Amino acid sequence: MSFTPTSNLNTIPKKHREDITSDFFSLIGRYFSPKNRFLHLAGPNLSGKSTIIKEFIRYDIRKSSRRYFIIDSEQKFSIRNYMHEFSSIHQNRIFVNNSQNFTKITATLNLLQQDVYPLESNDIVIIDSISNILKRELGNGMDYYDNMKALKYISEKIVPALIDLVVDKHLFVILSHHVTYHPGYNTNIPYYFDLMMSIAGMWIYLHQTPKGVKDKSFQYDNFLTLSFTFTKEKQNHLVSETNIRQTYRYLLKDGKVTILLEDSL
Repeated sequence: MSFTPTSNLNTIPKKHREDITSDFFSLIGRYFSPKNRFLHLAGPNLSGKSTIIKEFIRYDIRKSSRRYFIIDSEQKFSIRNYMHEFSSIHQNRIFVNNSQNFTKITATLNLLQQDVYPLESNDIVIIDSISNILKRELGNGMDYYDNMKALKYISEKIVPALIDLVVDKHLFVILSHHVTYHPGYNTNIPYYFDLMMSIAGMWIYLHQTPKGVKDKSFQYDNFLTLSFTFTKEKQNHLVSETNIRQTYRYLLKDGKVTILLEDSL
């Protein structure tokens, strides 16, 4: 992963030790720059990936003039949902496309490349989620060879199409990922982890810690880890790299997210 800080990208100020939701989304919005064009969001089912994306758009749309092109493979948020969530002055800047297989996602990316939609520099393309199709097919009994075929399709069709959009149209991309347990790492990792790691960008990992049972359902503490590497060129033309990881607690309620910075984390 590669991250190059821009001049206006600062850490979240220490005075905000409780609700830092606005500061967090401001940091994400300022992360996007000519050298930082990909953002990955990974987490288990019901951890709030789609909600965090929606809440980021809600914040960012008031601070910028860009538009948002959402390729929704899970059909969680229809265009009607987004129209309900956003004011009329912002609704014409949000586009939602439902593509439930890899071929349709590729076709949609090709349409974006062909100027069918009113793309401009600094607009954001969101795929939520790029791994949902694979996850669904695995549940339907996808075997090893089908899995390898899907991996090849993503690496040869979808990833190049995304990179072409970034290079040709100067766009930004947000990719959400489901996770699966990997015994070698002894933790959950995104589907097609090695391939996705080859797409340089900031990663946001969502993880949950069980805290007991209430009202006959499991309750969780939710944590969010921001992870990236930034590079800095020195006067002697050597390049130094610094790895940054910051963990926050977040709360989900009524379709909204609150992000907290706590000294104990």
